[in-house]
Amino acid sequence: NGRSFSKPVSFLKHKRRTDIKANDSWYAWVSPGQGDDIIVSYDYHVCWDRKAGIDGRGHTTERHDAYYMVFNTQTNEWRNIQGDKLTLPVTKEHADAKTLVTSTGKDWTFNGSAHLDANGFPHIATSVGKDLGKKTGGPKQTTHFKWNGSDWVGGTVVNPQSRIDNVDTRGDFIIKSETDISFILGYTENKDGIIAYFDSQDGGKSFTKGKELLRRENVGWAQTAMI
Repeated sequence: NGRSFSKPVSFLKHKRRTDIKANDSWYAWVSPGQGDDIIVSYDYHVCWDRKAGIDGRGHTTERHDAYYMVFNTQTNEWRNIQGDKLTLPVTKEHADAKTLVTSTGKDWTFNGSAHLDANGFPHIATSVGKDLGKKTGGPKQTTHFKWNGSDWVGGTVVNPQSRIDNVDTRGDFIIKSETDISFILGYTENKDGIIAYFDSQDGGKSFTKGKELLRRENVGWAQTAMI
């Protein structure tokens, strides 16, 4: 009943790189899955040494790509979307080979949550943006991916205007049906801070802006993926 716990078990490997002055590291989002499963979406963090980094920026928030895996709490086994068992702790090489959802190349990411639809297929939100030379890279826009039973598909920008304006978006999403998906995003437009719905009726192929929940002048929203 939570009075005591076993020793920690590492499921993602933090290790030194040999090609650059950095460590492999990770940011993970953990959510309930089907039955006794726990589902995990995560992205890869290049954990630069303090005096290293791109252009001498030192340690930054540089992250890339999106990954997904499942933990069966009854059998203590980890698996990928195809059902292959994973070897713990999962290294960068193992993750790339077995759990990769999408590669973002030089673009930086900010990991979001994962949820399952009625078929038990995972949907993932992750924010992606270009590196503009800042400590945080630059603004990142929320994108949607999903498993269709055989492949990872998507990459749709939920708020297309945010990509045009190059502003950050953050939030979470609700899967109402196989085709009906709604995001709630916080973002800025001109000098207004806005929280609004973005809805899809075609399974995430496209999103349109729905109801605005909040709009304030000269503010920004620090919104997390917790609904």
